[in-house]
Formats: sequence, C-alpha cells, structure tokens
Amino acid sequence: MKNLLFCFLLFTTFISNAQTIKLNYIPKGQIIKFTLNNITIITDTTALFSVTDYRPYVTDSNYLQRIRILLTSKKENDTIEISNPFVSFNDSINIPNETYWRIWLSIRILTKENKVVIINSNGNIIRKIKLINEGDKNNCFACKVFIDKMTNEKLFVYEYRRICLGILYQY
Repeated sequence: MKNLLFCFLLFTTFISNAQTIKLNYIPKGQIIKFTLNNITIITDTTALFSVTDYRPYVTDSNYLQRIRILLTSKKENDTIEISNPFVSFNDSINIPNETYWRIWLSIRILTKENKVVIINSNGNIIRKIKLINEGDKNNCFACKVFIDKMTNEKLFVYEYRRICLGILYQY
C-alpha cells in the first residue's frame, strides 16, 4: 500500500512540474534581433520562416509571404532589429485580424522549438526556460509564462486562450 501511495505521489509530481526547454541555438544567416520589454531575443530568418508557417495559427495563405516582404523591407545591415511587439504589414492587402505580424506567437513557437537565443535584462544568455500555466478560467484568463530557470525571472507571458461564457478561443 505504501508503495502504491509513493508511486501515485511521484506520478502526480511529474505531471504538475513545469515543462523545461533547453536553449542552445546558434543563429546562422541573416540575424533578427527582437528587443522587447526586459529581454533581447535573437534568431535568424531561416529559423523564423521554418516556424512561421505553422499551420494551426496561419489563417491566410499569404501570411508567411507578407512576413518575408516585411523583413526584406527592413533589411539595412546583416541584422534586422525590431523593438515593437506589433509590427504592421503596411501593405495593400486588407485581411481582418491579419493587419500586423503576431511577433509573440512567432517567439513562443521559436522558443519551444529551441531556435532562439534569449538575453535577460542583466545581459546574461539564458540556457534553460521553464513554462508554466498561469491564470484562472473563472476570471476569463489563462496564459503560459516563460521563466528563466536559473533566476526565476519572468521573461514573457504568452496569453494563449480566453475562456469566457463557456467559449474557448485559442490563438
């Protein structure tokens, strides 16, 4: 009986633990540098284009092409620098809900796929990140928090669903 109880407690401990992501990516090619809030995120165009075309999140077939055109227009040197989380496409295509590039969605997927270098507010490169779910569905809010495993500093919060009136919106 004690063994069964021990196994149950051990199993529930593993389930409740946060997901850990080890970051060891080295960007190659044209560098994209996101400076957002208290962190700097560095990736490259190859990695970005490999995850931006992530089908569950793309509603417009031209979305990836619009991001490529946007980044090509921002190309000044070897590094493209972006400091705003909402970058407007500024093109003639008028599609509702797709007037700007969803940078946080791209960063979330890049982080989960280990295709970024993240530098915290102290200038240190982050090697491991833990993801935890946070929020209360009774207050119509739930999110995924990306935390530096060494310092327990919240790097960024990605709101990934809203639950209101029994309706689930996932994005």
